[in-house]
Amino acid sequence: MLTIILFTLVLILCLVEVFVNLNEDARTIKKIPGFKDVFFFGNSTAAFGMDSVGLFKLARDCAKKFNGIFRFYSLSIAAVHVYNPSDAEIIMSTMKHREKSIIYKFFKLWLHDGLLVSKGSKWQERRKILTSAFHFNILRKYFLIIEENSQKLVNVMEENSGKSINIVPILSEYTLNSISESAMGVELDKDPMYSEEVNTFMFEGHDTTAAGLTFCLLTLAENQDVQEKVYQELQSIFNGREDVTLEDLTMMNYLERCIKESMRLYPPVPFISRTLSETVKLSNYTVPVGTMCHIQIYDMHRQETLFKNAEKYDPDRFLPENSFGRHPYSYIPFSAGPRNCIGQKFAMMEMKSAVSALLKNYKLLPVTTSKDLEFIADLVLRNSKPIYLKFIKRH
Repeated sequence: MLTIILFTLVLILCLVEVFVNLNEDARTIKKIPGFKDVFFFGNSTAAFGMDSVGLFKLARDCAKKFNGIFRFYSLSIAAVHVYNPSDAEIIMSTMKHREKSIIYKFFKLWLHDGLLVSKGSKWQERRKILTSAFHFNILRKYFLIIEENSQKLVNVMEENSGKSINIVPILSEYTLNSISESAMGVELDKDPMYSEEVNTFMFEGHDTTAAGLTFCLLTLAENQDVQEKVYQELQSIFNGREDVTLEDLTMMNYLERCIKESMRLYPPVPFISRTLSETVKLSNYTVPVGTMCHIQIYDMHRQETLFKNAEKYDPDRFLPENSFGRHPYSYIPFSAGPRNCIGQKFAMMEMKSAVSALLKNYKLLPVTTSKDLEFIADLVLRNSKPIYLKFIKRH
């Protein structure tokens, strides 16, 4: 009897292997580079037993080992990872592959059919309506809210001046307050889509901007010469004046380059995932319809072929003369194409406001450094441990 059971089990496994792991789509996918496949499980065993830190490292190791593209395949679940701008453009530049992958469905209960996860005509209609909420004139109204919260942030740091403090929860509270108070001001409250989109704003604009601020402050603390140049720019703009206007923020050109460079090294959203709506060619490999495609922004931003001395923090990469000729999809911290981040101007305004307010009042000193960072696999870039800095009061 035991022999019959074992034989049946082996037969079932073999049938699964043939019909699921060796069908036409599977054979096509397996032509793409990736870890060696094993019977029944495909090549997903490379990730077995790993914690979230290990999974993040695995993806980075794959990006170093394979040239621009790699894949995971197991039991008909296929995921292709790309990290070169030409492939990213194919996926993101049109609405062909507009559908987010199954990964985002975990947020469906909270976001419902908000802008992040909706598709088709519903997405297009809402995108058109919501774009007006981020018009420059509307941003003026948000600016006052953000500036109030930036001053509160300065006061929080004053209470901790000279101490080694974990900046992650402090910046998270700052962005949460800023986005929630601003979201309440969006004139959508009589519309049934209001709650869905407010939840989307809270999700996309809270953790992501907090992450952007965290790593911007860390890089400025580590690069004292850059921090001093930002401070001198602020001195020239304000010249002792205390009040802040939206026009002041537009003059912070060097600070903007610093923020852009920190988001290159530490993109708040390290990858974007879509489901392919048709069979496409990526890096000269055929990728079947229905495959998940993960665009690895973190790895693309660190490619030597795109950014010389890619691991080095250098804000002058974003001078106009140094940006000329760069592939438009080589730097995409706010995504790109039709589904790019609708709130990117809001986020940049918020980061400029917070960083300028802090640097006018404090000198940043590193405690946690870039060498200490150990990221976890998540939709938002997060360190596995607290991130500490010191804020020294300027006189």
